[in-house]
Amino acid sequence: MVEEESERSEEDSARSKEDSAKSKEESERSEEESEMSKEEQENEEVGDEDSNDSKQVQEQQENLKQEVEQEKDEQEEDEEVQQQEVELEEENDKIQKKLKQIKILAKQIIIIPHRNKLLVEYYHETNDQTRSIDYINLDTQEILKTVCLKNVYYEIHIFDET
Repeated sequence: MVEEESERSEEDSARSKEDSAKSKEESERSEEESEMSKEEQENEEVGDEDSNDSKQVQEQQENLKQEVEQEKDEQEEDEEVQQQEVELEEENDKIQKKLKQIKILAKQIIIIPHRNKLLVEYYHETNDQTRSIDYINLDTQEILKTVCLKNVYYEIHIFDET
């Protein structure tokens, strides 16, 4: 009997040890779960703050994008205007170069650029009373039409061949 009781007491102590170990494990689990739930709550709170911050950041980024697009548009317009100015200057330079290449023996020359032609009025060296008007193609330097007038002075207007 004493042996049975000692065995029972040993079994009881072993059970109590197992029970205490189980209760320790359960308490550790519950602590871990409570820590995890706290972390989740903190993450949710941080997530709410982050979402508010991210909304503000998105708005700022959109505003910056709009500003950058406006600046690009303005820059493109400025570049177009500059390009047009450069093209006009180049066209003027071309005309001036062509004029230097065209040699006419004359005392007085009036030159009016018009499209791809030049209207050139000059008095002949041999006779001051005779005047010619040449229409010269700038690309080929070919005289398209010559009009000679004697003793008549008139104003030259840019012509339009439409």
